[in-house]
Formats: sequence, C-alpha cells, structure tokens
Amino acid sequence: MAENLSDKDLLPTDDVYSAYKAWAEGGWGLIITGSFTVLQTPAGAGRRGFFEKALAPSAIPLRLGKGIFAAVVSKLLFGTPRAMSVEEILYVRNRFVETAVLASEAGFDGIELYGAHGYFLSQFLTAKTNHRVDEYGGTPKARAKIVVDIIEDIRNAVPKGFTVGIKFNSAGHQSSIALEECLEQLRLITDAGIDFLEISGGSYEEPIGIVDPDKATGVKREGTAAREAFFLDFAEAIRKEFPDLPLLVTGGFRSRKVIEDALLSKALDIVGLARPAVLDASAPSSTLLNMSKGDDEARAIAISIPTHWLLKKIGNYIIGAGYETVYRLVPYVVVETDHKF
Repeated sequence: MAENLSDKDLLPTDDVYSAYKAWAEGGWGLIITGSFTVLQTPAGAGRRGFFEKALAPSAIPLRLGKGIFAAVVSKLLFGTPRAMSVEEILYVRNRFVETAVLASEAGFDGIELYGAHGYFLSQFLTAKTNHRVDEYGGTPKARAKIVVDIIEDIRNAVPKGFTVGIKFNSAGHQSSIALEECLEQLRLITDAGIDFLEISGGSYEEPIGIVDPDKATGVKREGTAAREAFFLDFAEAIRKEFPDLPLLVTGGFRSRKVIEDALLSKALDIVGLARPAVLDASAPSSTLLNMSKGDDEARAIAISIPTHWLLKKIGNYIIGAGYETVYRLVPYVVVETDHKF
C-alpha cells in the first residue's frame, strides 16, 4: 500500500511517522511500508519532458477501457511507451539493488519487490506487455530474467538474514497455459532466493480489488469467502507447487471468520490487509483478534463511497477508484495530529 504522505522530495514527514506509529501500536504482525520507486522520472521542470515517452519492456500502450473517452484518457495520461534498450534495463536493475542496500543500511528488515498490478516488473513477466525477442522476452523464462537477476544481485549485496520477497499477480482468472507459465516463472524466482511470496492481482486495465471485483471481472462471486478472498484459488494452486514457500495473500479479506478459514485451509500463511488498516489502524487488537467480539462483529471496517452517476455512464472504473480510502486518509492523517485514524 502506498500511503503517499512523503514530501515533494519523497522524504518522510510527520504524517508518515504518525501513520506508522499508529500501525505499530495496532497489533499488526507485519508492516510493509509504502511503495518506493527505484527510478523516479515524473514529468516536470528539470525532470522528464511532458511529451517524452515513458519506458517499458515493449511499446504497448495502456488502455483504461473501451470507447473514445477511455482512449483519450489513456493517451493523455500515459501515451505509448518506448521499448527499453538492454543498457537501460541493466541500469534499472542496478537501481533495484542499490535501493535494497539502502533499505538494509537504514535498518529495515527486508524488502518486497513489486511484481504486480501492471507496474514495471510485472510488465516484463507477462506476454501481454512484453513482446521482446531478446534475452528479456519470448519465453516465460526470458520474461522472468530481470526479476531473477535482481533477486540474485540483491542476495549478493545485502547481509544474510535480510528478507527478500515479491508481490506477484494472480493468474487465477487466466487460462491453464497462463497458469503453467506463471508457475514456471515462480520456480525460477523461488530458486533465486525469495523468503516469501505475496499474491495479489489486477492492474489499471483490470482493477480487481480497487473497484468492486464483480465489475472488474464481469463475474458474479457467490458466497462470503469468494467475495472476500479474491485470490484464494490461485494461492491453493501455488501451495501445491511450493508447499514450503511462505504465502501472503492480499485482497478483499475483511471478516475474522473468512480469514480464519483461509488460514486453516493451509492455502496461505499470512493474510494482508491494506485499506482496512487505513480505516482502523488498530483493527487487529480492537476487532479481528478481540475475542470478546463474536464472529458476526469481528469484521474490519469497509466503507463504500457511491460512484458519481457520470462516472458510471462513462464506464471507466479506474477513475475515482479507491476514493473511500482517500476520503478517510485525508482527514484522519493529514489534518489531525494526535495519531488517530
């Protein structure tokens, strides 16, 4: 989860300390800090030109939906990227390693590579956005090369005992061929030396978990567990292939009963909660692990902010996605100063 509370130079602020103090006191077993970009190249004065193309594995444009409006928004916000050269790939690879070393030296216990949600590493991993024909594309193994190389380089650069994990996109909604390719990549990634795997899913084009999952997938999900645990089926497939790899699943969990059932199923080892942690920083101690509350009450806060009628007509669910989190985050973290959420 990216808390977006740093200053313009991406340095921590009092709001960052306030947020993490609240989470540290809330009873969470593990806190993964907000995302950090290893190579920050936003458009702006003295930085990347507004009309300069973004970099990607291949020149595949992002499409935020169907229709003219979605096409215009996609073009204005993202455009068509330029395929990276091998030299540029190696440069970014080194930046990942340098960032991991800095995290280790700063006192963090580990890092998690972001290989999900359509961002840089996940663009290399999937054939949809990686059309390269060199050593970084063409086969599942080649598409995973940059991730494997980064993990191996980090392992050689940080002390033993430093944790290295990766967030990985679920392939549960894809074909059996896509699942097998995913498993092939995970074998390579696991052999490179990861300590845990976090399973999530979705992207800007298919925003599972950011919007109502039924809208994102077009599939009606029956049953409480199915509606909450978005990626449990994929976790079960991973568990069969990698029985000893610690699995963390993030996406949709809200109630203690569903969380408990998922853990007892042995399909996963850790449940991740992000937006509920914003709505209630002490959710574990106050609600989920509070045995004075029955299962019907032991449920993390989930607030739905109705989508504006105009956005519904447009049909582009990414616009306004996650607003319920920002709605709560701004008044409780930015305005208040007494560590309340």
